[in-house]
Amino acid sequence: MVTTYAIALVEAVTGLIAAAGVLTVLHPALMPLMVIVTVPSAWGAVRMARARFTSMKRWTELQRQLETLSELLIGASPAEELRAHRADGFLLHHYQRLARLSEAEQARLAGLEARTTLLSDGVAGLAKAGMYAVLAALLVSGSVQMAVAGTVLIAIRTGTYHLTALVSAVNDLYEQGLFVQDWKQACDQAEAIRGGTIELASPPEQIFVRDLWFSYPNNDQPSLAGSRNCWSASTCHSLVGRPHHGPAEQGQHLRPRRPRGAGLRRVAVHRQGQRHDRPCDA
Repeated sequence: MVTTYAIALVEAVTGLIAAAGVLTVLHPALMPLMVIVTVPSAWGAVRMARARFTSMKRWTELQRQLETLSELLIGASPAEELRAHRADGFLLHHYQRLARLSEAEQARLAGLEARTTLLSDGVAGLAKAGMYAVLAALLVSGSVQMAVAGTVLIAIRTGTYHLTALVSAVNDLYEQGLFVQDWKQACDQAEAIRGGTIELASPPEQIFVRDLWFSYPNNDQPSLAGSRNCWSASTCHSLVGRPHHGPAEQGQHLRPRRPRGAGLRRVAVHRQGQRHDRPCDA
């Protein structure tokens, strides 16, 4: 998709440059007006592409929950259990609550798109009107012949067509580029997780964890604060607590797939009567 959008962008830019070159040859005063027509539309396309991508990335989990609740409400398989346990009202209540949030977000995006389109198209329209006004003034003053003016009109229409194609290509390519950037960041994080492991010659007899801290993004209250635990190979331990308040987070940090610097300060591995301290990013 990125290659297709890149080719479309190159074609639109080439056509726009050709039209601008014709205008420059016919009269240099028309070239800056063509640039003024192009810039607002491109700005509006990029602004809306980023807004849609940010919204999608932020509300992906909400959409997943809506789809899950919708499948439970309209699916034939869980219908009998929902009626038996009278859970349809509960599910419908939460579906409506999430749907209102999604509706508010779509309304916000629609309002932003309307304002952005009004501003960009308004400036572009004023620039195009100014271009026609300059052409009329040049025609009245005799600086441009009637035949040349007709060629200018054709060049303006051609440039407008390629301008529309350019805006569409910029919008699509920029949006796809944001997805590719996210994919690259995910690959970099995966490479960081893979690095820094230590191969043990034999299974550890005891694992001791101390000074374990962890906080979720945009949350000032840490889920783990100075946690301290000790596990032996011959015992079984259960981590119990409220969600997002310790058990799952501590289990995730003890696995060897956490990225460096995620909060694990130091792990002590006891093996054959010896104790080896190592930091989490070793």
